[in-house]
Amino acid sequence: MAFRPVAMAANSIAEDQAVLLGDADAAYGYQEAQRTAYFSAPFEDAADRNRRILYMAKYELTAHQLAALTGACPSKPNMKGSIPAMGISWFEAINSAHAYSQWLFENAPESVPKSDGTSGFIRLPTEVEWEYAVRGGLKVGSSEFLAPTFPTEGGLAAYAWSVEANSSNGKPKPVGLKRPNPLGLHDMLGNADEIVFEPFHLTHVDRQHGLVGGFVIRGGNYLMSGNSLRSAYRSEVPFYRKGRPGFTATAGTRFVLSAEIVSSREKLQTIQLAWENIGASDTDMTAPATPPPTEEDTALNLPPVQSDPLKELQMLSAVIEEDALQDRLTRVVREFRLTIDDRNRARDRSARSLLRQGAIILQQIGDDSARIALAAQLIEQREKSSSSASMMAKIYANQESRIKNFQHNVDGYADLIVEVSAAYPGNVLIDQEGLLRTELNEKNLSNLIEYVVGFSDHILRFRRRGAVEINAIKQELGL
Repeated sequence: MAFRPVAMAANSIAEDQAVLLGDADAAYGYQEAQRTAYFSAPFEDAADRNRRILYMAKYELTAHQLAALTGACPSKPNMKGSIPAMGISWFEAINSAHAYSQWLFENAPESVPKSDGTSGFIRLPTEVEWEYAVRGGLKVGSSEFLAPTFPTEGGLAAYAWSVEANSSNGKPKPVGLKRPNPLGLHDMLGNADEIVFEPFHLTHVDRQHGLVGGFVIRGGNYLMSGNSLRSAYRSEVPFYRKGRPGFTATAGTRFVLSAEIVSSREKLQTIQLAWENIGASDTDMTAPATPPPTEEDTALNLPPVQSDPLKELQMLSAVIEEDALQDRLTRVVREFRLTIDDRNRARDRSARSLLRQGAIILQQIGDDSARIALAAQLIEQREKSSSSASMMAKIYANQESRIKNFQHNVDGYADLIVEVSAAYPGNVLIDQEGLLRTELNEKNLSNLIEYVVGFSDHILRFRRRGAVEINAIKQELGL
């Protein structure tokens, strides 16, 4: 069984990524309304400390694979066995994942990735994992992620089986015959519905409703029209029908490789420390010095005043003995932490976006310079030829416009260096540069990484020297 990496940009197990799931179409709002959820991945990437990975099966579980996992594998494989295993209950899907985990542990333990030295295991994907993957994860842009389906060159029919006569014609098809989505996953839409791990909830405007029902199937199936297949599609199937496990004839499943979270004492300590630091002040921002204790503090045996306002509130909450006041301070501390965490997340997204913007401008400056140099050579050739005065006037005007736009980009780039340097602490920029490099690699935009590094270096040099060295930057670009 083949698995594909579903990656996120993160350098700690404590990090997760906010993602907007669902659809803005009010017709299905009761179960598909847009809501913010959070995705994370269990495995570190040994080659990239800023990348974490969840592994998802490249194909839906087939009839032959399910038979093998239940001990009923046919002696002669056939094409029918390559059709998704359908008509299974949630319990059968869970048990088949368990059976595959057991087989791997007994027969191929070294093939299973490890997290903190502990082997991973097979399970069903959660709804967030499934929808993050179907939309394309880091492989697609932000606007593409929110589209009804992942990017489809040539139309969705090349990627998904639907009921139309020129598609499935009302019959399930062998897995993997259509093109994969941007993450290399086949049949995420159409062919078989896919059972996921957790139970069904309605949606309540921008969140999940509290009422829990049956289990969830995602992705749509070969009996649905191509126009109705969408990334947000979800439906409920009862766990039981007439006292027997519930199922729908079109539903199968797809596995993921995941891992235990708290797999060691050391990992627990890392998680606890990260949790305690939520809302803490940035280490390299200028912070007021901790004042010396006053005579009154000493007389009352109070702990020293903290320069970090959050730590000061936490300290006061710990030492105050009156229950009502302590409860109020505890609530203030919680709200303060949440506010700072929201601010930090927004700050990090903004810093990463500006680093990318600076890299694009730096690349544009280099491209503009090359065009100006090439145009200058052509002008020199034209001056030696018999070009008319009106033609030369037009050529000169075009070159003057190129030079003006070039200088405008250079000035804007210099301003951006100053503004980003003033707005963001150095540790934030270092972290976000690493995460941005991972994102660009995932999006096949690695050609932009050298300009991200260049922009970051120019910010660092400005901080050291207090001036933007435009001439030195031009020399680096060969200008």
